[in-house]
Amino acid sequence: MSLLVMGALFYVGIDWAASSHAVCVLDQTGRRVAAFSIEHSAAGFTSLVRGLSRLATVDRIAVAIERPDGRLVDILLEAGFAVVPVSPNTIKTWRESEAGSGAKSDAGDAYVIADYLRCRAARLDPVEPYSAATVALRTVVRTRDDLVATRVAATNQLAALLDAHWPGAKAIFADVESPIALAFLTRYPTAAHAKGLGAKRLEAFCREHGYSGKRSGEVLLARLRAAPPGTTDPTVRAAVAEAVLTMVATLKVLGETLKGLGQAYDGPDAVAALAGVTAVTKESGKHRAVHSRWACNKRLRVAITTFADNGRHASPWAARVHAEARARGHDHPHAVRVLARAWIRVIWRCWIDQVPYDPGRHGNARRLQPSWG
Repeated sequence: MSLLVMGALFYVGIDWAASSHAVCVLDQTGRRVAAFSIEHSAAGFTSLVRGLSRLATVDRIAVAIERPDGRLVDILLEAGFAVVPVSPNTIKTWRESEAGSGAKSDAGDAYVIADYLRCRAARLDPVEPYSAATVALRTVVRTRDDLVATRVAATNQLAALLDAHWPGAKAIFADVESPIALAFLTRYPTAAHAKGLGAKRLEAFCREHGYSGKRSGEVLLARLRAAPPGTTDPTVRAAVAEAVLTMVATLKVLGETLKGLGQAYDGPDAVAALAGVTAVTKESGKHRAVHSRWACNKRLRVAITTFADNGRHASPWAARVHAEARARGHDHPHAVRVLARAWIRVIWRCWIDQVPYDPGRHGNARRLQPSWG
């Protein structure tokens, strides 16, 4: 793959920033051909691709950028450029070794990135374009993360509104974003709407919405009445009711959307390293230390460790892996990382074979549960 980079006529360095990106283009001799900035927008990305395409065919241009992914990387890959992600720490070290003055600027960093790409071309490999399936999966995962963050914010806003104007509605059910709590707020958005609510009617409401709690209607109603009184001013009450109904509708839409949502690496070990669930060994002279891997894809680490921690409650095999790790002296987070590594190997095989997970075909699971075989 490095041949794609070594055979380039032009080397492009892009210094990533929040709203705009500095770009520097060098030829094979290191001469600066162009230097400019682009906005972080569709128009800016289009102008970059158009400008670079005027220099040579896309297969003779290599691009280095301080990001392994993102919309700009996707667009460059879709256009056919060889894209090389570079570590900011690597570029910092390269800049300090090449520029003794210590001067730093966005334009200067773009030059350093381009020069690093030109000088190290033989050792650098471009990223592989994502397959359609991976792009779709990544889109779903990122969208879900954004939706969860939005739902948490909306839930906190609703809880704050209820604390100030309708405390009883927050006290009656344990989770303000649960389906039954949202249904209750839809029917009773303020204390005035629930003024005539009695125990029997509340019990009927709970039955209608599949309430699974053990508290009787009398207990729930006592919770409701024990909370401080809500807003009594008619004007404020009307505004509160409208705000509550709007937030409830938002949370319902987010919940339904989340319900509907259901980089190529050479093996599961590479994925485990990317997720930060493998240990890092450092040796120097007589010193040897093993510690957790902090440089990783944080989204992936949260996703796989959350999956592993939750999965051990449903999978006897996963529970055993976690328990054995704990028995070896690992604390809970370490044991979860051990389990996550094991799950990554399983998920990798499912992904490669394009088949869903089947405990009957999983050797370790079958040994634990012979009846599955």
